[in-house]
Amino acid sequence: MCEGIAYLLREDNKERLMDEVAYLEVKEDELILINEDGIRRVLDRFKEIRVDMIKHEIIVVP
Repeated sequence: MCEGIAYLLREDNKERLMDEVAYLEVKEDELILINEDGIRRVLDRFKEIRVDMIKHEIIVVP
């Protein structure tokens, strides 16, 4: 499977945001995540996005 898990990084802790992320889009100042089931989550006010393809992780740094 190619899905990932999205996390919000707060200090040194990862807070799980969404499982089975199948689609990621950065549009202007928004990060759009959509999982396998079509559930959509939109995030704003982030500084950085880190994608680890090996671990299937998406790390959002606020």
